[in-house]
Amino acid sequence: MLAGLLLALLVLLAPRCARAADPTQIWYTLTTPHFYVHYYKNIRHDLSKVAQKVARVCEQVHRVLTPIMRYTPSLRTHIVVTDDTDGANGSAQNIPFNVIRAYVTGPAALSSLNDYDDWFYGLIMHEYVHILHIDTLYGLPQIVNWVLGKTWTPNRLQPGWFIEGIATFHESERTSGGRVRGTIFDQLLRGAVLDKRQLTLSQITSNTRYYPRGVVRYLYGSRFLKYIADRYGEKVLADISHIYGAQVIPYALNRVVKRVTGKTYEQLYKDFSAHLVKRYTMQVAAAKKRGLTKSSRLTAQGNELSQPRFSYDGRELVYFTSDAHRHSAYVIIDPATGKTRQRMWAFGGTGVVLTPDRRHVVHSQAESWRTFFSYHDIYVRDRVGHGRRRLTFGLRARDPDVSPDGRRVVFVMNELGTNHIAVIPFRGGKHRVVLRGVKEQQFSMPRFSPDGKKIVYSAWLERGMRDIFVLDLESGKQRRLTHDRALDLDPMFSPDGKRVYFSSDRTGIFNIYCLALDSGRLFQVTNVVGGALTPAVSPDEKTLFYAGFTGRGYDLHRMPLVRERFLPALPYLRERPKPPKLTSPDSVRYPVKRYNPLWTFFPRNYSASIGTDSYGTVLGISVAGGDVVGRHAYQLTFNIGTSKGNPSYSVIYAYNRFWPSIRFDTSRTEGPRGGLTLDGQRINYTEEAYGAGASIGMPALRIPDHNVSVSTGYRFNWYRNKDHADVLVEPGDVSPQLPSVGKLSGLTFNIDYGNTLRYIWGVSNAQGRSLSFALRLNLEALGSDFRSIQALWSWAEFWQMPWHKDHTLALRYGGGIGSGDSSRRGLFFIGGFPEQNIIQAVIDLAPLGGNYLRGYAPGEFFGEQYHLWNLEYRFPLFNIERGPSTLPIYFNYVHMSVFVDVGHAFFDKFEPKVGVGAELLLEWYLAYDQPFTLRVGYARGLMAEGGNEIHALIGNRF
Repeated sequence: MLAGLLLALLVLLAPRCARAADPTQIWYTLTTPHFYVHYYKNIRHDLSKVAQKVARVCEQVHRVLTPIMRYTPSLRTHIVVTDDTDGANGSAQNIPFNVIRAYVTGPAALSSLNDYDDWFYGLIMHEYVHILHIDTLYGLPQIVNWVLGKTWTPNRLQPGWFIEGIATFHESERTSGGRVRGTIFDQLLRGAVLDKRQLTLSQITSNTRYYPRGVVRYLYGSRFLKYIADRYGEKVLADISHIYGAQVIPYALNRVVKRVTGKTYEQLYKDFSAHLVKRYTMQVAAAKKRGLTKSSRLTAQGNELSQPRFSYDGRELVYFTSDAHRHSAYVIIDPATGKTRQRMWAFGGTGVVLTPDRRHVVHSQAESWRTFFSYHDIYVRDRVGHGRRRLTFGLRARDPDVSPDGRRVVFVMNELGTNHIAVIPFRGGKHRVVLRGVKEQQFSMPRFSPDGKKIVYSAWLERGMRDIFVLDLESGKQRRLTHDRALDLDPMFSPDGKRVYFSSDRTGIFNIYCLALDSGRLFQVTNVVGGALTPAVSPDEKTLFYAGFTGRGYDLHRMPLVRERFLPALPYLRERPKPPKLTSPDSVRYPVKRYNPLWTFFPRNYSASIGTDSYGTVLGISVAGGDVVGRHAYQLTFNIGTSKGNPSYSVIYAYNRFWPSIRFDTSRTEGPRGGLTLDGQRINYTEEAYGAGASIGMPALRIPDHNVSVSTGYRFNWYRNKDHADVLVEPGDVSPQLPSVGKLSGLTFNIDYGNTLRYIWGVSNAQGRSLSFALRLNLEALGSDFRSIQALWSWAEFWQMPWHKDHTLALRYGGGIGSGDSSRRGLFFIGGFPEQNIIQAVIDLAPLGGNYLRGYAPGEFFGEQYHLWNLEYRFPLFNIERGPSTLPIYFNYVHMSVFVDVGHAFFDKFEPKVGVGAELLLEWYLAYDQPFTLRVGYARGLMAEGGNEIHALIGNRF
């Protein structure tokens, strides 16, 4: 009956989810002299034109970069073009072959990527530098790759600041934009220098939690390499790549750079730091000549804060914040006092506004759409009942604004990398496009005029212009207000509609400006040395709020708004090179064929291994692969023991073209096992085990704060006594007890739910819960010789403490039960930590997982049922945030937990065993990017079977 229930559940789940899935994508490949460009078509998207442009860009980038990097790949590079997300990004990989994955969507206006003259050109330039840099190798690494396929790329064993730095350097040096030239990057470094928060060489070499965290390697790496290139010539960067590409011993960074510059990285970084101080001292001095404006800082959180917006009556102000200690949120304050009135969780997206009656918050949010896509849509949230209404469905909508009468919402739509501006009724209904973008045009932050007849917005245009426009909604006529290479962002009308306020980097520092619509005169409102963005002007035009920047990030600032004190705006004078033009015209078309997964399906490399089993040394070989688009994936492993010649293998294959995904596997192992009694003597025998299985898996729910995954399948296992196929019993012998061998087969079912949240400065998951349930049912009707059932479940809860945001109370309950034929039903064991070789665990990247009853011997209790509770109070102790210069080891921070464990595994009666103790935990990195947790602790088992336990291990917590 239970088997029928599982099958019925699968039938109910699969069709409902399948109807929500996007139709099957049809993939195509176009071929150029140096690239394969893969793209798809479906009901909504046809990436043909985008792919052709990407192909033309790729060939031009290849012509530009290969002479500079002094390397040309021997095979074509694969480019996979997708439009599955509203995020701007890309990635590159070199093993087993060269692949670039490019997202079509362009960067948001406030992104550090916002300064570019062509999104695809800059993106491919950056990622192709990765291909050429990491693919450069000589000597022994090249010989090894000839034998094993591409497995060893020495340039990959460099710190992230060099890998991302050299790509960001070229992305800027070869265009008129790029992050090295961008004002956001300049702002980040200037703030760090002025506040004496500039990161050390060891901090940028690994993974620091200090602001701006994930941007660090791009920011410091590109500017540091720019300094080196300016001082010694750009050629030295390629020299480093070529010399390091032949290194057999990794991490000898200083030896390589000293060979080409005469100095170590420590010496160069010290010079670079002094250079930054000099640069920003001069920039600040120039700004001070005009007189700095003063403001009141209302928050002191740093990190991220943006989009302050007054309510139409001026009685409240809302803004977005993410302080690295709590969930990102929309915060509503009293603008007169600065006191918080309401805090509402936020889930990504850009743009937030209060309705005229202040009863609702309208915002955009990124969510899963039709399972596979991550798109923005507009939502209306009730401030009282906290109900949420979705206003758009799959429109890829962001940056909303509500009309003064509260009847319309204007927003930006994204499709195939080009933006449009649309209007939709506030109560819902059909949207109307009021401005259609062309040629990857980007729009941001449209805002209604006070009379609701016009909108003002910022637009990115071809060749890097980002200017302010006004659109008349009735006539469709546009008026261009600014016309230069400055980044003009976040516009809004003055309360009387006669002026437009916006932020601009025209002086090299973001400040707030005001443009008079009648005369066209431009005034500078703020003059700061950090940065001032996203202006919010009060309805009486007497107060200005903005996001102000320091070395700690953004905070909310307030200042009086007196038009008589505005400064005449300085002309835009920043010098930039001309943006590159595509040398291949749009008429150039590359040949297209239907995508063939076999081109990239077969393995390109393999790996050899040596290990041990119960009999001694084991030699192994494995291959893994899949096609470049991701329809197919597989892994094949074969091992053989040197002492007995016992072979083992495993084969895993997954097919991901359809939804749900399908997985098959088969394996063979052998090893010693007990359970054989001959003539009264218990002896071990060699058990030969074959296994096979098939399963399907599906994400049943994907929204920002809830995730559910379901899988079900069939498993078959066959166990055989390899040593004693036939047992001869002599007269007078004690009757033998034979091992239980045969077939074990049945259904499996798994479901997992999670909404846990972890914050940057927290020490573990801080909020939410995770649930899991797994079931295996073996029945004769399913081909099994044994009848059994086994169920496992777990529940974990996390509470952020109100007295300290970085303190967490964590509780986990796990349990299991099994019944059926005793020989193959499986037993549960619980107890303390098993022994671990810490060095081997680090080498094998094998931290100890699972949950334990600390204070007792490993596996002390066993039975057909178990229950285990773990309660922990977790809190930080101190930050380390340092390592030995450029060496590949870095220490983050130390934290602590005190715990109580209660559990027991049993056959008949549950007799809870209790353990108490404490742990010190060190978070650290090895090889620049590989995280580890060292746990050192003491536990005391309070029952008779317990004792004192001191442990030191590499392991993860729940």
